Amino acid sequence: MPQVRLTPEALPKLKVGDRVMVQAIVDNAQPEHQPFRYAWTGVGQARPESLRDVAQVALVPDKPGKYTLGVSVSGPEYELGSASIEYEVAEVQVKVERVPNAAAPIPVGGTLRFKASLSVDGKPAQGNYIYRWQPNSALDFRPTESAQASQTSAVFTQLGRQPVWVEVLERRGDSLTSVARSDNLDIEVIQPRFSLSATPNEPLVGQETRVTLKDEPRLDDKIAGVRWEHRGDALTSGPAQDERTFTFKPKNVKPVTVKARGYLRDGSADLGETEIAIQPRAYDVKVNAPRARGSQPKVWKCDTQLGGAAKCGMVDIPQGQFVTFQDIFIQSAIAPPPPAPRYRWTVDPSGSCGLPGSGSELRLNCGNTGSYTVKLEVTDADGAELGTAETSVSVSLSQDSVKSGTNKAQAGQKLDEARQLWNQGKHDEAVAAAEAAARIDKDLAMPVLGQFSQGLKQQGWDALNKGDRDTAIKRLEQAVRLNPNDADANKKLADARDHVARWPQVEAKVRVFDDHIANQRIWSAQREMLAMQDILRTMAAGQSSSNPTWKRVMDDFNKGLRDYTRFTQEKSVRHTQYFKEENYPEMLRNAESMRERELSPADERECQSRIDFAKRYLKAIEQDPEAVGVGALLTGKTFNCVAVDASSAKRWPCTIKFGGTPGNVTGELSWTSLGSVHRIAGSLTGESLRFTETAAIKTGGAHLNVNYTLTRSGNRLTGNYQDPADRSTGSFNIDLSAVGTGTTANVTGTWMTTEGQLTLLQNGNQVTGNYSQDGGRITGVLNGKVLEGYWSETDAGQRCASARDGRHFWGRIRWDFESNRFVGGWSYCDQAVPADGQSWKGERTGAAPHVIPVR
Repeated sequence: MPQVRLTPEALPKLKVGDRVMVQAIVDNAQPEHQPFRYAWTGVGQARPESLRDVAQVALVPDKPGKYTLGVSVSGPEYELGSASIEYEVAEVQVKVERVPNAAAPIPVGGTLRFKASLSVDGKPAQGNYIYRWQPNSALDFRPTESAQASQTSAVFTQLGRQPVWVEVLERRGDSLTSVARSDNLDIEVIQPRFSLSATPNEPLVGQETRVTLKDEPRLDDKIAGVRWEHRGDALTSGPAQDERTFTFKPKNVKPVTVKARGYLRDGSADLGETEIAIQPRAYDVKVNAPRARGSQPKVWKCDTQLGGAAKCGMVDIPQGQFVTFQDIFIQSAIAPPPPAPRYRWTVDPSGSCGLPGSGSELRLNCGNTGSYTVKLEVTDADGAELGTAETSVSVSLSQDSVKSGTNKAQAGQKLDEARQLWNQGKHDEAVAAAEAAARIDKDLAMPVLGQFSQGLKQQGWDALNKGDRDTAIKRLEQAVRLNPNDADANKKLADARDHVARWPQVEAKVRVFDDHIANQRIWSAQREMLAMQDILRTMAAGQSSSNPTWKRVMDDFNKGLRDYTRFTQEKSVRHTQYFKEENYPEMLRNAESMRERELSPADERECQSRIDFAKRYLKAIEQDPEAVGVGALLTGKTFNCVAVDASSAKRWPCTIKFGGTPGNVTGELSWTSLGSVHRIAGSLTGESLRFTETAAIKTGGAHLNVNYTLTRSGNRLTGNYQDPADRSTGSFNIDLSAVGTGTTANVTGTWMTTEGQLTLLQNGNQVTGNYSQDGGRITGVLNGKVLEGYWSETDAGQRCASARDGRHFWGRIRWDFESNRFVGGWSYCDQAVPADGQSWKGERTGAAPHVIPVR
C-alpha cells in the first residue's frame, strides 16, 4: 500500500516571516497510482490553489501561534494517503520610546530621538532586520530606514498630536519580509512661549536699544525664524545676525512698540507673536538765564517810596533786562551729555536779533526792544530729537533811553528845585523851574506839571470864589499852560474870563442896591439883589458863599430886612393894642405912619386894610355909638375858632371873618381840617351874635345850615352850635385876639417832614420849596397859618393826565402851621385834600429866618 510522509518530519520553532521547504513523499507507489495530486493545508502565506500539483511547498508563517501543516495525496482513481506535522511560530514584538524617555510636549520645529527594541518571545532578536520609521511622509526621520536604524531622530513641524511608529523587516534573500510593527507613540507638538526684553528698558532719545526674543523651549534656528516689526518714530538697522535680536534708536519721546513673530522656515506654520512697548526719555535739556558780559548799562530811574519824595538817578538796569544792540549770551546744558549733539536755536519774533548760531551757546544782538522767545532743539547725528528748552529775553530799553540819562538827570535836578520852591509857596518860581525841566525832558516833567497844574487850578478857582479875579486868571492860565489837555482847567479858565467880563454888570447893580438900602427901600433893594442874583447865577463862582461882594450884599439886605421887620412888627403890636382898646383914632394914625417906608405889596394891602378898618369903625361909631363892642368884629379881620363835639369831644379847628353891619352880618367860616369854606349870615344884638352857614365857597367835609349862638366874654365869643344834618351839638368859641388878615405865619426855613427834608421860601403870602423825595417841589399861598397849594415829583404812585410844573406827578396840599410845626394832608392830581388829613407832618430845624416879601 502506498504510504505518505513529510520531510522533514519535524520543524524547529519558527518566527513570522521564516521560510521552510517541506516535501511530501509517497512510499510504495505503483505506476498506476500516478500522477499524484497534492492538497496542502496550513502552509501560511501560500495560496492553496498554487499547491495542488507540487510535492514541495514553502512554509511562510505570518503570525505567531501553533499550527499544523498537512498534505493529502491522491492518484487517478482514489486517495493514496495523507501526512502532517505540527509546528509553532514564535511571537516577534517591537517597541518605540523617546530618548531620553519623557512625555512632555515638544515645541513645533523641535527634534526628538527615538529607539526601537525588537524581541522574539520576549528576548532580544538577532537577525538581519531593517527598521522603517513611520510616517516618513510627514516627519523627517534621520535615518528613515536602515539595518542600523534602531535609533533615529525626527523634526516636528506641525502643531497638534503626531503619531510615531516603526515597522521591522527581515531580509531573506533578495526580498524583505515584514516581521513586526510597533504601537503608535503620540507626540504633543505645541507652540513655543515668546517673551521680549529691552536693553536699556528706558532708553534716552537716540540711544541704541537692543530688543531680545526669548523662546521657551528654544527653537531650532535651522527650521524656525523670527520676523520683526515696530511702530513709532525710530531709526532701525533691522534684525541682527542673531535673528532673536532687534536694534533701534528712538527719534523722540513717543513710545516705540516692537513686535516679534515666529515662523517655520518651510512656511508650514506661524509660531505666534509677542510685543513690547518702550518709553524713551528725553535728555534734560536746559538753557541758562540770558546774561551780558561786561558792566551793566545805566538808565535814569525814579523810585517813589510810600509817603516820601521820589528819588531819581542813574542806576544799573535790572538783571535779566537788556538794551538794544547789547550782546546777550545764552548757554545750554544737557544731562547726561549725549554723543555729538546738534544744536538748533530759533528766536521769535525773528529778524531783529541776527542769525542764531548752532553751538552750545547762543549770542544775540537785538536791534529792537521787545520780548523775545528763544527756543533750543537738540538732536543727534541721526536727527533724533534729544530734547527742547526755551527762555525769554526782555530787551526793554533802547540805546536812546540809555543815552538820555544825562538829560534826565539835568531835568530831575530842575524838578527837585521846582518841588522845593512849590513847598515854600513860591509858586511862580516853581512853575518856571518845572517848565525848564519840561524843555529838557517833557515825559519826566509831566507828573510834576500835572501836580502843579492841579494845584494852580484849585488856587485859581478859590481866588475866583473869593473875588480875587486877577489872581484867578493868572493861576488858571498857568494851570492850562502846564497841562493843556486838562479839560476842566480849560473850562475853569474860560468861566473865569467870562466872570471878569461880566463883573461890571454886577457892580452897577451893587451901586443901585446900596442906594436903596441907604434910603430904606428894602423891597427895591431886593429887586436889585434878585436881578444881581440872576446875573451871578449864570457866572462861575457868582453866588459863592466866600464871594465878598455877594456876601456883603446879602448881609446888608438881611440887616435892612431885620430893621423893616422890626418896624412892621412894632406897627402890628400897636395896631393890636389899639384894637383891643378900641382906640380907632390911634389905630388909624398908626396904620398911616407905616407909609413912612417902602412897604411890601402884602404890607401895603395890610396897611390899607387897617386904615379902612379904622375909618369904618370911626364912621360906625359916629352913626351908632351903641354898636361899639362886639360890633368891632365887623372889620373883615380873621379870627381863630374851634368847635367841640358834645358826644365825642372831637375838636374841629377853624378860622372866621365877619363883615356887613350889626343887623346884617356876613362873612366866611373856614374849616381847617375838613377842607370846607362856607358863607355865613346872621345878626348882632348887643353882646350876642347869631349866624348860620348858608352856602359853600369850597366843598369839603363840613355840613351846611349849622346854627351858632354866641355871647362875648372878654376877648372871646363863646356859645354852642346845632347841626340839623346829624343832630349833633357842641360848643363853639372865637378867639377875638387871634391873627388878623395882615398877619401870616413865617414858614421860611428847613423842615424835617414825613417826606424827607423840606426847604421853604416865603415871599409875602407866596410860598415855594423843595423836598428830598423824588425831587419834590412845593408851591402855594399862605393864608394866616394855612398853606394851600400843590406838590410835584419826578415819579409817584399815580400819574396825572395833565402836567403841572412840567410834571405829570402832582397833587394838592393843605397844611396848618402852629409855631415851629405843621400838620396837614395831600391828594393826587386835582383831587380834594382829605378833610381830616394828617398824613404830612413837619417840624422846623433851627430858628425861623426873616421873611422876604416881594412887591
